[in-house]
Amino acid sequence: MTAKTPHHDDILDEVCTAFGISRSELRSMSKPLNHCMARSVVCVLLEEAGYSQTQIAVFINRDRTNVWRYINVSHYKYLSKAIYAGAYKSLLNRVIRPS
Repeated sequence: MTAKTPHHDDILDEVCTAFGISRSELRSMSKPLNHCMARSVVCVLLEEAGYSQTQIAVFINRDRTNVWRYINVSHYKYLSKAIYAGAYKSLLNRVIRPS
């Protein structure tokens, strides 16, 4: 990770705000759609920022296999949903790749 890598807490906070959930809801085992979409965005953004899937798993209270699924399966499934795609693109540009 480089010095410009955003801290994982900042990414988690931004995603929680964008999806209207708390950090504890993000880390919980609950399965409402907005919680699952938020987890998927967090995983993709953290990976974009340079964190390993093992590190991401610790941050969101999941195992590495769940993180892999959020990045490689759920992300593409949710991209067709406007709320997910909009939040993902906005957060990617604002948090990971700021101008």
